[in-house]
Amino acid sequence: QAVVIATPPEFHYEYAVKGLALKAHVLVEKPVRPIIALGGWKVLEAQAAGVQVSVWAAMNMRFHPGPEWLKRGWQAHQESSGVHDFEGTLVARVWYSYKGGHRPGSPDAALGPILSSIHDLDALLWAMGGHRLYSTLQSSTARIGEKVLPRLAGCFGDVLVVLDADWTAHTRSRGVRLSADDWELRWEATGAGTEQIVFSDANGPKSMLTHPINDMYVRMMAEFFALCRDPGMESRLPKPSEVQDLAERMGVIR
Repeated sequence: QAVVIATPPEFHYEYAVKGLALKAHVLVEKPVRPIIALGGWKVLEAQAAGVQVSVWAAMNMRFHPGPEWLKRGWQAHQESSGVHDFEGTLVARVWYSYKGGHRPGSPDAALGPILSSIHDLDALLWAMGGHRLYSTLQSSTARIGEKVLPRLAGCFGDVLVVLDADWTAHTRSRGVRLSADDWELRWEATGAGTEQIVFSDANGPKSMLTHPINDMYVRMMAEFFALCRDPGMESRLPKPSEVQDLAERMGVIR
């Protein structure tokens, strides 16, 4: 009834096709490798519709308390201010750092932390209303030995997004700061195993949460299995083609 694909990326498409042949719902981990020559994710999604099952991308940061809080705060700001068309200058800074350098044997090693950072950028766009914010993302990469420190800046709609990723940092940290004029929302999570998450606005820190880091995976899987029972339900899981689209804009896919 359900297939979860968490293999190295080069096998994602092949195994997703096999899953659909079983008429099973499919959840695919971070599909950021080009597969257009094999038929493409849009074709895969059409195949899923043909056998009346669903295929989703496993973007777990959409289930993290930080982006969830940001989404609620952004919606509240829109309602209270009446700003729905990004009037003025809206800047989002997204950062991700991983302690200890490249994970041995990981497909991340070829691309550095940018591959992991796609989760954080995807979660920001989800929190602010989805992929309608897509525009052009320019990237530049500085290399220090074998370590890659990409810094990307681009415009998604009328939102300037700056993405910082660093695997040379001594601590594990990720977060988002969203600001416009005298308004600001910020969250930052630090630690491994158990995260300490601090939420702040323009007036300073508001609250802190201790969060089991694997909880977002558990919540994501629970939603996937709920979708298996009711594929028509509203879900925060994206289609794989949306994630590939974002990866192309990040410069991950050439």
